[in-house]
Amino acid sequence: MCNHGLACRSDTPKTTEDRTTGNATSGQVEPILLRLKDAQVISGFSPLNDFLRETQAIFENFVEAKHEKEKNKFYTEGYDRLQKMNSLIIGE
Repeated sequence: MCNHGLACRSDTPKTTEDRTTGNATSGQVEPILLRLKDAQVISGFSPLNDFLRETQAIFENFVEAKHEKEKNKFYTEGYDRLQKMNSLIIGE
């Protein structure tokens, strides 16, 4: 059972290696962007807000990228940051 937030669906890749190039879409990133924005609103902790803004910018770059190689780079970077955040939260 998932109770910690960001990437909790059973079909979500566990590592960036599990994600094949080009299978993420802008529509799949929109919920992530919304949650990052929501987290900034409720967080009063400046270092966390900086991290959230930086991660949000990476996913916005993914949405705007034109080439598959760029999209993969941004998605992988953003996903790795979310996994790092998740690990810190749940203590892994």
